[in-house]
Amino acid sequence: MLARILSTCVVLGACLAPLAAQAEPGRAPPAAPAVTPEQAAAAAKALEKGLAAPENGARIAALREAAAVDHDDVAKVAAKALIEKDEGVRIAAAETLGGMSCKESLTALHRGVDKKQNIEDSKVAAALFKAIGRHADVSSVSVLGADPFKNLDADVVRARIYSLGNIRSKKAVDELMKLMLLGNPTPGQDSPYMPVVRVALVRLTGTDQTTNKDLWQAWWRENKDHFEVAAEPPAMPADLQTQWDEFWGTRPAGKPAGTPDKPRAGG
Repeated sequence: MLARILSTCVVLGACLAPLAAQAEPGRAPPAAPAVTPEQAAAAAKALEKGLAAPENGARIAALREAAAVDHDDVAKVAAKALIEKDEGVRIAAAETLGGMSCKESLTALHRGVDKKQNIEDSKVAAALFKAIGRHADVSSVSVLGADPFKNLDADVVRARIYSLGNIRSKKAVDELMKLMLLGNPTPGQDSPYMPVVRVALVRLTGTDQTTNKDLWQAWWRENKDHFEVAAEPPAMPADLQTQWDEFWGTRPAGKPAGTPDKPRAGG
């Protein structure tokens, strides 16, 4: 059983939990104990067995248990569940991969967005984008901004936008400026998604141009050439911070402050 195999890691992880709870918003918690090749192989095998179960509930439980084993070998098995027929299993797979930091977990999430059945299923698409956002990796900017008109469900759009807001890169700001046209607003009017875009932009820029897209675009034209996203997220107005925190449930880990804008390495 996977829980027994990883009992040592679980105990050590519990010891680190108080420190993780103190992590600053946007900061990664202390690193979890390293997973040995033997533990990874055992966990991957256990997950394979769990995903072969006939009941969807058993598959979901296996995925949730596997989330504790942050390793490429386990992520590769979890990725297979992103093409399962059951919606709940695919959502669980996305959440499992979003809770990992190994290279393969993010790669698998990027591939998952390309699947038609995932992007057209609003619950799955929202879970995938949110999971991608938890990685806070600049390589995800193009994925989060691609083909936004394929699914304009409010939860899917919010997951795209808030995930961009968790990537502390100028590229994410630029992508959000493009997404201001979501919903095809008429000339002079604002997109219905501007309240969500506002939260993400305030989180990245430290300035607030309200929900008026024209003000934001004017600010960007004036500041784009010399603007840099600060390593630390700024303090936000209480109402915007509440919206941000309520979306993530717990504040997203993201990359440590000062991490270069490059894809994750290793696994």
